[in-house]
Formats: sequence, structure tokens, C-alpha cells
Amino acid sequence: TLPAVEVLNTPFNPIDLRARGYLDFDRGPFGVSLSVNHTGAYDDPRTGTTVSVASWTTADLSLRARLSAGPEWLGDATVTVGILNVADKDPPHVANQFNVNFDGANANALGRFWFVQLTKGW
Repeated sequence: TLPAVEVLNTPFNPIDLRARGYLDFDRGPFGVSLSVNHTGAYDDPRTGTTVSVASWTTADLSLRARLSAGPEWLGDATVTVGILNVADKDPPHVANQFNVNFDGANANALGRFWFVQLTKGW
């Protein structure tokens, strides 16, 4: 008997615009990948006064190399070095009762993150 409540485009719920663009280039044993991640703006009506939550766009970059020389166990292996959130962009501010101040369902507070990955084909 309760009326339906629309939660789309509210904090800690799904939003209607999320996109990821991806470019990948290989040249011989080397490759580079760039991805751009976008989360659209939405409104926070929880306090009685609607507050706008800004959109959030980040970029990720990775470089990789296929290994052909070295020990036999490294044959057909790829080493990747990358950066997530290259510009170290903070997520948009969303107040909550736990003093976290970001929307963990629609953003990530990790900041810039470097990684190294080794993958092996069998």
C-alpha cells in the first residue's frame, strides 16, 4: 500500500549516466591503453533542500610488454604498469552520517593508484 519511491539518481543508489571510453594500441610486443570513466551529476534530496552532486571524470593509463626473452617459465607472459585516476581527482562531496563524505556506490576515494601486473598464458 506504500507509494513507489524513485531512488534513481540519488546518493548510494544507481545513477542513469555512467560511461567508460577505452582506447587500446599494440605495436609489436608493446601496448598502451587509456580509459576515461565518467559518472554523471545527480541530486541529493535527503536534507529537504536538494543539493547537486557534481559529475566525476577520471582517466586510467597502462603500458604493457610481452616478454619473449628470459627464463622459459616467463614465455608468453605480459608485464603491465599502470595508473588508475591519473590526475588524482577527488570524488564529489556527498555528506553522510558516517563522515565519509563521498558516495561509495558511484565514486572511489582511492585516489591515484599505481600498479604492476604480471600475466602468464598457459
